[in-house]
Amino acid sequence: MRILQIHNRYQYRGGEDYVFESEADLLREHGHHVEQLLFDNNKIKTWKDKLSAATGVVYNRSSRKIVEEKITSFRPDVIHVHNFIVLASPSIFFAARKHGIPVILTLHNFRLICPSATLYFRNGIYERSIRSVLPIDAIWKGVYRDSRWQTAAIATMTFFHHVTGTWKRRIDRYIALTEFARNKFERSALGIPPHKFALKPNFVKDYGTGEPSRADFFLYAGRLTPEKGIQTLLKAASSGEFSLTIVGGGPLEAEVENAARRFSNVRYLGFQDKTQVVSLLKKCRALIFCSTWFEGLPITILEAFCTGTPVIASKLGSMAEIVTDHINGLHFRAGDAKDLCRAINHLAKDPALAETLSRNARSTYLRDYTPETNYALLLRLYEEAVATHALPPGIRPENTKFQCGLPAQPENRIASEQQAWPLVTIGIPTFNGGARLAKALESIAGQGYPNLEILISNNASTDNTGWVCLDVLKRYRQAKYYHHEKNIGMLANFEFLLRHAKGKYFMWLADDDTLATDALRRYVRYLEDNPGHSLVSGKIEYGLNGNVSVVEEGFSFHQKSRMFRVIAFYSKVIYGGVFHGLMHTQIARGIRMRRAIGSDWHFVAALAFSGKITQLDFTGYRKNFGGSSRDFERYARLIGDSAFAGKYPYLKIPIDAFREIAFGPSIYSSASHTERLLLGILAFVVAWAGYYLRIYPFVIGGRIKRLLRAALTPKGRADDKRGLLAKKLPQ
Repeated sequence: MRILQIHNRYQYRGGEDYVFESEADLLREHGHHVEQLLFDNNKIKTWKDKLSAATGVVYNRSSRKIVEEKITSFRPDVIHVHNFIVLASPSIFFAARKHGIPVILTLHNFRLICPSATLYFRNGIYERSIRSVLPIDAIWKGVYRDSRWQTAAIATMTFFHHVTGTWKRRIDRYIALTEFARNKFERSALGIPPHKFALKPNFVKDYGTGEPSRADFFLYAGRLTPEKGIQTLLKAASSGEFSLTIVGGGPLEAEVENAARRFSNVRYLGFQDKTQVVSLLKKCRALIFCSTWFEGLPITILEAFCTGTPVIASKLGSMAEIVTDHINGLHFRAGDAKDLCRAINHLAKDPALAETLSRNARSTYLRDYTPETNYALLLRLYEEAVATHALPPGIRPENTKFQCGLPAQPENRIASEQQAWPLVTIGIPTFNGGARLAKALESIAGQGYPNLEILISNNASTDNTGWVCLDVLKRYRQAKYYHHEKNIGMLANFEFLLRHAKGKYFMWLADDDTLATDALRRYVRYLEDNPGHSLVSGKIEYGLNGNVSVVEEGFSFHQKSRMFRVIAFYSKVIYGGVFHGLMHTQIARGIRMRRAIGSDWHFVAALAFSGKITQLDFTGYRKNFGGSSRDFERYARLIGDSAFAGKYPYLKIPIDAFREIAFGPSIYSSASHTERLLLGILAFVVAWAGYYLRIYPFVIGGRIKRLLRAALTPKGRADDKRGLLAKKLPQ
């Protein structure tokens, strides 16, 4: 799986940065492709930077552009966001939705339901914003950095995206670190459906258990800030009843240093790296975690459990959930120094209790917080997000089970066979194709190709296509499904599939067409054995209801000159069915698809300019005459082309060929201006004049045949199906 991680670093490194990096390493260890995109608040230095950040906190266009470029180059299966404040902004979610990429957001704090992010203000719990869509009280009090302006900016951001539906529609899954946090979000004013919240804790690697005989000291390791309960801790330590070692840095560092000078039982070591902190955890009697705010899921507690170290924690929020009283640690009342002393003395005077808590702490880690456990949870979240991304309206994903991920293979299919064949992507664009999709998919299933990706893009169908596609997901594990809430247009749907393809080779399959048995293997084998080719196809059969009307063949262009290949194609093409052959994905992505009649002609011509084309001597593709392109004028309206194009298609197609080759920002840009102009003129001439040599005889001949058949066939039984041939046109 290909995962794009996005993170906006704060000005001071914290637990979010650790989780961001740890999850990337974990996924890479399991063979996934992970790329990271970082935004850094440390770049906000001058007043201009601050003004730019403030104006972009709601929607940063530059950040969206950066994310879109990353999506285009990396082509992720899923995007996992850890933080987007302030430089990234929610614009990144719009970029992901535009490209059809599912998004997962980890809720490391409470920013979406309170500008403070901590539900903590002026030394106390602050929850007045949770049920407010626009938190006026929080703005007035300046709960974010004691600044009304900065608080207003954050509140405006959350309010705007609440009203516009960003939080509900543009994020597929939210990861809550604890059940406590999930309950807060579910009961907030956000109104996010409960099924979108998933519970997945953080994890730490296994540092091993601590020493059997512990030293006589208790440990605090963390930031030295008021909400961490430092004053409560120092007040408890001033009693002299226990030895305390403090590790960390922060605004209250001077106060801690002063306490270390005053009290002989207090030792302050300053900031220490991870190795030293773990070493201290393995030696101490217990970790003291005395926060007076709700916390997220502190990494230090998980590290303590890993080393078999009990935790004495405030009975508050997630800490009361993670640390179970008298099981893997002890509780005390948050902010109560006397109750903290009671808990510490209780543990110090009861060795049997200390041993039990230590053993249970280690068991808690092995059960809930190992990398292996976390990987399984994370992968399942990714797979569910991919499978349920943009489901058809009316389908509740919590009631639907999906299979997704790697292609399903028969039990006797060995992995080496998959690796021997390159990945092929088949894209199926569909609109109201529920009744037709089955045959197209059956033709893919009959290929027996071992390394296949199937992409289905439902262009806002109004029939039962969505339900049919859901059934497809259950039966074909190699299938991925996208549903567009609004019709993006036929050709845009074709482009969408090409943009999301992961395979080395790519093919479009219309929802009413079928692929001949074993065609893929023969196509792939030919492209692998014949470098320099951009496209390979079999013969194309055209018909209706099983009756073959015509076979398109002879489309092999092996000329050394790329210009000659383009001219040869335009001089021969009638229907353009070779467009449905197998092509190199990277070459195809470099070709622009025009929103015009004849777009498939121009696309194949560009492929001919990029490499050789071969049509093998067997029927590879069967195309139905009854599709959306059966009538010029209707088709022109459907794709947004002009009325002129619908009335005079074989004049409009040559004009577009000339414009695309001679002046368009296209693949032809690699040629000189003179070559482009000459090639454009020749393409115009052969495409226009060729109508009378290729298309017109078929039209006249078809009419004569129908007249003769009508004269020789009893009245009422004339079969006029073949007359569709005269109306068939390129896509």
